[in-house]
Amino acid sequence: MVAWLAGPEGRFVTGASLTIDGGANA
Repeated sequence: MVAWLAGPEGRFVTGASLTIDGGANA
């Protein structure tokens, strides 16, 4: 998951991920 967020597309997915994980990966 971290590797995905580190990618270019991660910038767009980060918002959705924070909602799903509750900011656990922030």
